Amino acid sequence: MLRADRYLWEEVVTPFLVGVQVILVPLLGDSLYYLMRMVIVHHVDLLTVGRLLLFLVPAMMCNAFPLATILAVSLAVSRLAREGEWSALRLGGWGLGRMARPFVAFGLAVGVMHWVVSEHLAPAANKEFGRLVTQISLRTPTATLKPQTWVSPAGAGWALYVSRIDESTGTLSGLVIFCDLQSDFPTVLSARQARFGDGEFALQGVVRHVWRADGTLEREGESESAVFRVGQLAETAGIEMRTVPDPRSASQLREEVGKQRGSHGTLIDLHRRYAAPMACLVLALLCIPLNLMGGRRAGYLGLLVSAVLVVVYFLTLQLGVSLARNGFLRDAPLVGVWLQNIIFGGLALLLLWRQRR
Repeated sequence: MLRADRYLWEEVVTPFLVGVQVILVPLLGDSLYYLMRMVIVHHVDLLTVGRLLLFLVPAMMCNAFPLATILAVSLAVSRLAREGEWSALRLGGWGLGRMARPFVAFGLAVGVMHWVVSEHLAPAANKEFGRLVTQISLRTPTATLKPQTWVSPAGAGWALYVSRIDESTGTLSGLVIFCDLQSDFPTVLSARQARFGDGEFALQGVVRHVWRADGTLEREGESESAVFRVGQLAETAGIEMRTVPDPRSASQLREEVGKQRGSHGTLIDLHRRYAAPMACLVLALLCIPLNLMGGRRAGYLGLLVSAVLVVVYFLTLQLGVSLARNGFLRDAPLVGVWLQNIIFGGLALLLLWRQRR
């Protein structure tokens, strides 16, 4: 490796490492709030909460790698252009392809690192995270519920709402349960109070509404007590955070798809594992021409490009997945999953070609 190549690598490695650490803070912030609530309200020991937070880090790192790539390459290229070093290397005989080579290699290295973490480290950490959550739910069942929030686990066939939770006694107040969600109209249970234990809700002051398919009330009944079984809340509802991270690796997803046991969503999840590492390479390539547009007058163009591209990255990522799951690309889900890389890659090649002119 030439001294100039090492110099260019140094320009991106430091902001990348700093960027990963900075980006992890807001990514872990939402989960950290609920983890600290477990310490204060549910009296879960700090060691257990610290382990939960540690097990979340690999999955969050996979989200941080593309964003840190945007930040690192944007800052490096904009600084080189602003201080005339880019022009000096071009005058020294380096073409645009030769100049871009270290940044492309950097994007490829980050993509490989992303794959290693997402395929080997994150699944094991996510599995341990789920195991600890289950242990906590067995000791403190109400730690897995959030007041005034609907919980509707995929495939469970029910939805649950709790108005208030008495943390000192574990009593739930204002409970509403929608059952038989696969039918035209669900059965609705409402309870004045309830307690959870052994995988079931013990309801008090229960009112049951059963509806006909035409929307009219078939029957209504009241009882002093009833039991509604749901299994372990940690395995269905999550731990007050958005969801327990997926413990499956890409190899396990491939096996599910190969045995035709994988659903439409499984195929999407599998190709997202491939598309995410590739995005690191594509983003590194795209950031080069974007940050050269302002030349030596660019100023803080790198920060501006980083901010805008991060927003566009999230929007296009969610758009592609949404179109693949429920949009007009549902019949061609792979196009939706790879849509972001296709658009960004094509734009990067176009802008690089224009820079050579």
